[in-house]
Amino acid sequence: MDDQVKPAQRIAGPAGFLLVLLVFLLLPGVAASCSVSESQEGAGSLSANANGADLVLGGDPYLEAEGAFEMPPTLHASIVEFAQPEEPVRFFASAAVVFMLLGMATMFVLVWRLRAVVILVVTVVAAACLTVAEILVVQQWVRQAEELGSSMVYLPDAQGKDIVGLAGDIVHPQYGFWLTLAGLLAIAAPNLFLLIRHRRR
Repeated sequence: MDDQVKPAQRIAGPAGFLLVLLVFLLLPGVAASCSVSESQEGAGSLSANANGADLVLGGDPYLEAEGAFEMPPTLHASIVEFAQPEEPVRFFASAAVVFMLLGMATMFVLVWRLRAVVILVVTVVAAACLTVAEILVVQQWVRQAEELGSSMVYLPDAQGKDIVGLAGDIVHPQYGFWLTLAGLLAIAAPNLFLLIRHRRR
């Protein structure tokens, strides 16, 4: 029958949403990193990242400090807690997950045109929520990096350096975000193609 779900929709549909959801939840979506080669304490590096599960649950980001950036456990815990995703980030990240789950539920839609339309709507909304969450968490981490930098401007190693101004350069989206966004687009594309081809007949 012409109304039956197309083979491409089985992958570019429920199975695809499951894969994209796992990518989002498990892979790093935002990261911050900086390093010094010369200081009074020697060389060192500081890196942090958070995956989608952290963004949804407000979990502790992963933080690693080496060399000159090594710190007491209490300070380490304080910085990790400081960098936990804020409420707006959690809201939009959770909304993205909800729409990906709705995408998985399209397995119960057995008419291909209806499934294609639902998948397109779900992918667009999920991608929008994902993008907003990413923008917000990057802005949050940049703001917090500026606050940390402003508290260190009086240290000897910071003299003559604009460490506050560098905050925007150390925070960036990570590959988990890009892979999730690309996966959503890859799900939408075949369904859009099927609808366009049907309209031209």
